[in-house]
Amino acid sequence: MIEQSRTALAVGRVRAKPRWRHLVAPCLVTVALICSPSPVGAAQAISQPLFEDHAPLHLVIQAPLSDLIERKDDRPKVRGTVSYRDADSGAPIELTATISTRGRSRLEYCDFPPLRLNFRRRQVPGTLFAGQNKLKLVTHCRRGPKHARWVGQEYLVYRMFNLLTEQSFRVRWLNIDYLDTRRDNEPATAVGFVIEAANNLAKRVNMKRFREQHIEPEQLDASQAALVTLFHFMIGNTDWSILSAPEGRRCCHNGEALLPPKMAEGIIVAPYDFDQSGIIATDYAVPPPQLRLESVRTRRFRGLCSHNDQLPATIAHFNTHRPALEALIDGSDNPDATKRTMQRYVAAFYGIINDQNRQRVSIVQRCRGPAG
Repeated sequence: MIEQSRTALAVGRVRAKPRWRHLVAPCLVTVALICSPSPVGAAQAISQPLFEDHAPLHLVIQAPLSDLIERKDDRPKVRGTVSYRDADSGAPIELTATISTRGRSRLEYCDFPPLRLNFRRRQVPGTLFAGQNKLKLVTHCRRGPKHARWVGQEYLVYRMFNLLTEQSFRVRWLNIDYLDTRRDNEPATAVGFVIEAANNLAKRVNMKRFREQHIEPEQLDASQAALVTLFHFMIGNTDWSILSAPEGRRCCHNGEALLPPKMAEGIIVAPYDFDQSGIIATDYAVPPPQLRLESVRTRRFRGLCSHNDQLPATIAHFNTHRPALEALIDGSDNPDATKRTMQRYVAAFYGIINDQNRQRVSIVQRCRGPAG
C-alpha cells in the first residue's frame, strides 16, 4: 500500500533514475473493470489510444517534484518526463512534459496536489499519447489506503457516467512511480488516473466548447441536462452547476459546456470532479452551506423544473443500465467493503426513482425554478 513506503510523496523524495521493475509491480487499488456495453449517443471518430483500453497503465513521472510541491499554490511549471513501456515490444517510451499543479479545493487540502501534464505535440504521434496535449492527472492527494481508495472510487464514477452516455469524459487508470530529480531516495509509488482533454471530448462528440460564463436554461439540451442532474442525484453530488461558473471562469462549475456547431442552443454539460459526492464521502467533502445538508451522503435533487417532463424517459434510461452499473462496481478491484457501500448507495437511488411517492417528494418537488 502507499503508506508502506516510508518515502514521503508530499516532499517528493524519490530516486532520480527510473527502476523499470516497479512498472510491473502489483496494482495498489487497480480498478480493472469489466467490459461494458457501448455508451449511447453519436460520436465522431478521433484517435486516442490512451483511452481505448481500460487496462491499468504503469507510468514513471520524473521531475523536480519537491520544488513543485513546495510551491504548489503558485501553480509552478516544471520540466519533466513521462515514461511507459510499449505494450507490444516492451521497449521504454519516454516523453517530455511540462508539469504543473491544478485544482482549487484539492490544491488546498492535498499534500500531493493534482497535476496537469502538458506534452510537446510533435513527440506524441505514434505513441500511446497520440492526440494528447494537456491532460489532467488525478493524484492520491495524501498517503494512506483511504486516499488510494477514494481515487479508485472517483475513477469508477467517471466510468459509470461513461456507461450512460458517450458525451462524457473518458479516463485511464494509472499506477505511477514518482521520481524526484532533486532528491536521491527510493521511488514513491501511487495510484491515479488521467482525464480526457476537453478539446478532445468536444471533437469526439462533434461539438465545440462553450466560452461564456452563463447559460440560459432554454439553451440547454433538455434530455442531456436531465440525465446529468439525475446522475448527480444518484451519486449524491451537489458541487456542480449546469448554468454558471465562478466569476472569471467559463461555464460551468465542475462541468464542461459544449455547443453544437453553428447553434446557440442544444448545449450539453459533461460533468467532472466527483470527489465531493456522497457515494465516495471523502473526509474533506462538505455540502454547500445554503443547502443545509448534514452530510454529503444526503441526496438533494438540483435539476430544473422545466426539465421534469424528461424524467420518465431519463428514469427508464437509468433502469435499463442498472445491471451494467452494478456489474461495473462489482467488477472493480475496490475493497469488498467499499463495493458493498457503493452498491447500497446506488440501490437507495433506485428505490427513490422507482417509487412514485418518493420520486415526487425527493425529485419532482425538489426541482429548481418555475415548472413551465
